[in-house]
Amino acid sequence: DPLKAPTGELASARDALCGGVAECSGGAVSLDRLLVPEPPFFSRDGGFIRPGAHPPLDEVRALRDESRRVIASLETRYRGESGVTGLRIKHNGVLGYFIEVTPQHADKLQADGNRDLFRHRQTIGSAVRFSTDELATLASRIAQAGEQALALERELFDSLCANVLEQA
Repeated sequence: DPLKAPTGELASARDALCGGVAECSGGAVSLDRLLVPEPPFFSRDGGFIRPGAHPPLDEVRALRDESRRVIASLETRYRGESGVTGLRIKHNGVLGYFIEVTPQHADKLQADGNRDLFRHRQTIGSAVRFSTDELATLASRIAQAGEQALALERELFDSLCANVLEQA
């Protein structure tokens, strides 16, 4: 299958490209510094720029890949601030991310000390749901992180290609 070229061939092609560009100033260094040793076959898959090569890309990737850890950390902080140990941050396709507590704990989140932070969103039979500005912003950033990572990778790759062509 020509679409599934063996990894070894991709690596050899990359090495040949680096070798040919080596004579044209620092092009090979740029290729080697930015590209992973075995890039994916299609650029739409992402993952062809090395970790550590571009800090803004690393930040977006971390948010994309570690969103559960980030949400869990926020949940722990909200539990401490509100005093509600049963507080959970959940996600569904309709509401996105939301904070959920049992009806007996909802009053704590609506008390004077917490009223500015937690906004009531929905009441259902077994739970009361809230949101915060911080959670809404984080949810938006998580949702866009994958697209941003791929866009940054393509931008870096296009810039690299332009530099190689310019020096050729």
